[in-house]
Amino acid sequence: MSWVCFSSSISNLGMFGISSFSAIINPPQVCILAVGGSTQRIDEDAVAAMQAKAAATAAAAAAAPAPAAAAAANALPFSRSAAFASPAPAAAATPAPVLRLPTSTFLTVTLVSDERAVDGETAAQFLAAFKAFMENPLAMQ
Repeated sequence: MSWVCFSSSISNLGMFGISSFSAIINPPQVCILAVGGSTQRIDEDAVAAMQAKAAATAAAAAAAPAPAAAAAANALPFSRSAAFASPAPAAAATPAPVLRLPTSTFLTVTLVSDERAVDGETAAQFLAAFKAFMENPLAMQ
């Protein structure tokens, strides 16, 4: 059996606004990686983590005594003449908090491989490594 040089290639149509596509292998290639465009989407895992944190904070606040009730329980009776009363401080206007949902960049890639040269397990391992490197490019060092 003689070995021939095999090659692979990358096809990128994302720059033309194509979100995903399947590329066709040209002999003697054994695989081709089709790269689509990237999109910004709401990161559902991060939203779920935010909701869990908010629920835990609300549960902790409900279990703790209210500051006004605790202060009233420790208050001593006190009366002051209206002449000596200081004006109430002006309430500072605080802007309403802005809810920003976490977003992530998503990229669609498709790997087309010739099963005679590259088995499915190897192709899946390659895609898993590709995903890991895209999520953390510094790991490529």
